[in-house]
Amino acid sequence: MVRRVWLADSDTGTYGGVYVWRDQQAMEERTQTELFESVEKHPALTGITSTGFGVLEAPTKIARGWI
Repeated sequence: MVRRVWLADSDTGTYGGVYVWRDQQAMEERTQTELFESVEKHPALTGITSTGFGVLEAPTKIARGWI
């Protein structure tokens, strides 16, 4: 993992995180861990989702992003 940013909307009880990974393989390896699976199965955590996105390299470079 390169970066992690936590997000919260306490009014709706919605929380999340944005992760930036070294590469696709690093992201996929993380989703195969016991920790990842335990969060998905935890009874007190509902509506858990995880979605992978690709990087739009050209706009990111223009905006001087992390690439």
